[in-house]
Amino acid sequence: MSNSIPAQEDKIGPPSKTSPIVKINAGQSESKDSIAVNEIRTAWRNTASAIIETAKLVAKWNSESNWLVIRTKLEKYGVMQAAVTSMMVKIGNSDLLTQPENLKILPSSYNSLYHLSKMHADDLKSRIKNGEVNPSLRLKEVKSWAVICKVKSKKKKVKYCRISVSQKYFDAHKEDISTLMDKIKKDYPYLNLCISEGA
Repeated sequence: MSNSIPAQEDKIGPPSKTSPIVKINAGQSESKDSIAVNEIRTAWRNTASAIIETAKLVAKWNSESNWLVIRTKLEKYGVMQAAVTSMMVKIGNSDLLTQPENLKILPSSYNSLYHLSKMHADDLKSRIKNGEVNPSLRLKEVKSWAVICKVKSKKKKVKYCRISVSQKYFDAHKEDISTLMDKIKKDYPYLNLCISEGA
């Protein structure tokens, strides 16, 4: 099975055909770490479905007691660097990204998938439903979404955000302000917006 063209935004891609393969001697029992390295190496290719399959394997093996040995071997045999394994764990633990029905709409970039996995579930679900998550989605755009989502993660610390305008300005631009608020509510459904009078 040949690798597809790697996404330009992924600086570290799956192992090449020339990278070392962990040798398992027939008739001998495989160690858990060797099984893990072989499974992950075999699965990793530059397609969305293969990246998700790999991420699920990495997330599964990450919960094992010998994970540090596995991660070291993945790096030693040129399969995956430590920083990438951390990204894969996050992707593999995303319920939305790993749903089979979503595979066909995902970008084939583990960097993009990683940033999608960092988003708030409600926002990601909304963007999937609206068709914003698609195979041509670029990393730069996904990163901008993830930054917006940090607001949600700080919700417990920040109770509200207040934007004030003069009564005169509000009266003159009421329709524009209402349209803008409707757009914000649609794009960021987890935000609670309201107009209130006061000092």
